[in-house]
Amino acid sequence: MLKDDFEFRFRGAGVAHTDPFMNQFWMDEAQEYHRDGAPAIKYAEGGEAWMQHGKPDRDGDEPAITDSQGSKGWYKDGQLHRIGKPAVMNADGTTEWWINGKQLNDKQIEEHLRSIRTEEDIQRGFEVADALRHAPHPKVSAPRTASFSR
Repeated sequence: MLKDDFEFRFRGAGVAHTDPFMNQFWMDEAQEYHRDGAPAIKYAEGGEAWMQHGKPDRDGDEPAITDSQGSKGWYKDGQLHRIGKPAVMNADGTTEWWINGKQLNDKQIEEHLRSIRTEEDIQRGFEVADALRHAPHPKVSAPRTASFSR
């Protein structure tokens, strides 16, 4: 870290810093990588890292870490974590599934997806039933009879 770095002490926390490799980074008062609402590290070659008080973290279904080759990692509080999708997507197409920092094997992935699907289906069922219950009933008109004259 940069605990004795003059530039950090001079410029202060929450301000962009640039290292000799042209990477940009932001730090908090504790001199940990941190930035709200934007990446705390922007690598010169194109990757970025979203950090909260020194730990990779990003809300929503967006990756916290990306590299210049296209690999992505989803983190929550410094641990690989993603619900319903792989937490690591490598540039070569391989994926890894992680929940709260623990990697899932194939059987655990299947169980996880089944539990997610069930919860989503239940919620969707409630939403459809609620919408039908509150929807105005369509007016039903008597069927028209067609007459054909020859």
